Amino acid sequence: MLRYLIDIKHFPASLIAVEKQVKVVGRTKRFDIMCANPLGRPMVLIECKAPDIPLSSEAFDQAARYNLALGAPYMCVTNGFSHFFCQINDKVGFDWFDEIPDYSAISSL
Repeated sequence: MLRYLIDIKHFPASLIAVEKQVKVVGRTKRFDIMCANPLGRPMVLIECKAPDIPLSSEAFDQAARYNLALGAPYMCVTNGFSHFFCQINDKVGFDWFDEIPDYSAISSL
């Protein structure tokens, strides 16, 4: 996933954090990948599952819980083969994308 983000989607490696701790409702958790915007603020939270694990609402719920602490406007859940990418929309919940956008398409928002 990291190579895909950097090489294909042009996310700057210097703005990607991997397996860092975050406090979620008083408990220490560890997110998989967080991509920041040019100002260093969380932009995309990515939850990675093993390739043999089908993506489920539980994986998305896990990412959403972690994102309560981070406040990233975008979230992604992946198992390396399938990716679900969305923008958090306060009015309707989520705006879903057909694919992960290039960094330049979402970093200016």
